[in-house]
Amino acid sequence: MTLRLLTMFIVIALSIDVIAEDHQLKVVKTAPKGLSKAIAANLNPNGYRITAGNGPVCDFWMLKSVALKPGFKETFSIKYPFTPGQLIGALQVSKGIEFTDFRGQVVDPGVYTLRYGHQPEDGNHIGTADIVDFLMAVPAKLDTDPKTIKDLEKLMKTSGKSVGATHPAIFSLQTIDEKIEKTELSHDEDHDFWILNFNANGKAKDKKVKVSMRLVAIGQSSE
Repeated sequence: MTLRLLTMFIVIALSIDVIAEDHQLKVVKTAPKGLSKAIAANLNPNGYRITAGNGPVCDFWMLKSVALKPGFKETFSIKYPFTPGQLIGALQVSKGIEFTDFRGQVVDPGVYTLRYGHQPEDGNHIGTADIVDFLMAVPAKLDTDPKTIKDLEKLMKTSGKSVGATHPAIFSLQTIDEKIEKTELSHDEDHDFWILNFNANGKAKDKKVKVSMRLVAIGQSSE
């Protein structure tokens, strides 16, 4: 390898390393505009902003309290104690960037609700994720009622409007290996995932429970 090629390789490697470490997490103190009053009232006003370089990429908010599915038991592929169609939080995609969901679909700048869902366990989705839990983005103007949506087929089609497609805009949830102690952003270098690690305020009957969650905020499936 010539000296010039070696120098170029080092510069590129350093540049990639800088980009990889440039994502940061900040707290935002206000809820996004564009949500219905009913949903905004259930949202925790404190959210989390992911920045890269000199500007924001996306913001996430969770509900003040998330109801847990009665009698939930974890399975090999389902790890999160929520009901499909259930409202979990909200997402705001910043202007001036190209932001994609877990499938690589471009999500336009704007405000979205986040609802829980299961990836179909069929031949079209084999190998896309270790577990089937995910959150789907729904345009806020099309999702105004905080109640759980039972018509999942319609919900997925509505979510598809976030990316101008029939497939919903999804953000993968990851397996929890250990209890999360604090909200932080971690980087899965093997998959180039930026994962938001946090605790949701769960509620089961009259008991309050912390539900550890790991959300792939930035990153795409390789399948």
